[in-house]
Amino acid sequence: MAYFRAELAGIRKDRRTGGKLTSTAGGQEPHLILYRKIKNADWLLIGEVPKYELFQKMQWVQHTMVWVGSLLLVLTIGAAFWLASGIARPLSRLAGAMRQAERGNFAKSENEVLAGTRAPPNEVGYVITVFRNMIARLRFLIETEFQANMRRKDAEYKALLMQINPHFLYNTLEAIGSLSAQKRSDEVIDVTERLGRMLRYSLKADSDLAKLSEEMAYIRYYVAIMSIRFGDKLRVEFDEGEGLGETRIVKFILQPVVENAIKFGLENQAGARVRIATRKRGARLEIEVADNGPGMSAERIAELRRELAGGTMTEVLSAGDQRIGLRNALARCSLYYGDRFDAAIESRPGEGTSLIFKLPVKEE
Repeated sequence: MAYFRAELAGIRKDRRTGGKLTSTAGGQEPHLILYRKIKNADWLLIGEVPKYELFQKMQWVQHTMVWVGSLLLVLTIGAAFWLASGIARPLSRLAGAMRQAERGNFAKSENEVLAGTRAPPNEVGYVITVFRNMIARLRFLIETEFQANMRRKDAEYKALLMQINPHFLYNTLEAIGSLSAQKRSDEVIDVTERLGRMLRYSLKADSDLAKLSEEMAYIRYYVAIMSIRFGDKLRVEFDEGEGLGETRIVKFILQPVVENAIKFGLENQAGARVRIATRKRGARLEIEVADNGPGMSAERIAELRRELAGGTMTEVLSAGDQRIGLRNALARCSLYYGDRFDAAIESRPGEGTSLIFKLPVKEE
């Protein structure tokens, strides 16, 4: 009664049949007062209850929900981290490694992108392990194939080179024999001396490359021998660009081409006219050998260009001696320089042939 004595007068004056109000009489905890008037009996029913008792369970439920919500939040964050570390992050790294492998960067894919990535004990970990094994196997196969291909190309290159020297020696020895039969001893001495210098140069096996100046000196010896053999029927013009002597090129690419030019130029009744020119254009060294021979048909030129573009030029190895010369030189340049090598062939029947080697510049 003490809690709602102050409100009693107001309740009695209230015309409503019932209601509720809050009382804080006496500085006590707030109480909720509920009242109901029974007019027939002139009764006033009043009930009071401390608010803390009324809302105590509700507060407990609220506190419980807060704790449960916090716990669920912590569990969710933990699950997210677990998913990120065990599934999402390894998958992201695996995708990055696959992109690198697609570009051909196998070492970067394995050693950088997947470095430090632990394979989780699930399906994702199995995929990562299989991918690592696949990359290692691919690298091994590629390196093995690359080494085998390099050995094959080296063997093909040396085989092509070995075709040149015997062929040239046969022709030169025949020339010496012919000069000896004609008792031209001075010329035999000159030919033998120049042949000795050429053999000394050809036996230098320290490198597949030589200075352009050395290669041109070798060609001059060869032309001198051919001039002694054919006399006025052969005329060779040299047009060497300045400052190109130190440029390094593949050995012995000129001699078979010049030999070819002389051979077909001699079919001309006026004699062979051969022009050898060197020049630099951009990052390439151009070497041109032109003759006044019978020339080649458009079909033959197209065949050579297809072989050069298709990488089948090295089939000259099984073609026999009749194809030594132009194809041999083109094949060796193609083997050594790869895609960096190019050649231009211009020829018409009855108008001679012009061959231009376009080599990447490599100076000493």
